[in-house]
Amino acid sequence: MQKVTESTAPAQPIEGRWSRFGVLALIKALLISVTYVGYYVWRAATFPYPLDYGEGPLLEQAVRLGQGLPIYRVPGAEPPWTVGNYPPLFPLLNGGLSLVFGPGY
Repeated sequence: MQKVTESTAPAQPIEGRWSRFGVLALIKALLISVTYVGYYVWRAATFPYPLDYGEGPLLEQAVRLGQGLPIYRVPGAEPPWTVGNYPPLFPLLNGGLSLVFGPGY
């Protein structure tokens, strides 16, 4: 019986090395992704102004129109800044309906 030494030991199959490399690459990509998302969640949580998405800006524009104010404020005058995602027809219709049914409609 021959004693197995480093020089006579069979080499690790190439598939095993690539498999280990692939797993390590996936773990590294996962850690980078989690760090990236965590960073932006932290930035959003510590942002000093509200982050408006969806219907909040539209409701504000409708209420402003219902009060006889313009939809858009003077650009850069004061926060929160209004970004109009839709043409003025939709907030105009909402403004009229909010006078009849209230802003919660």
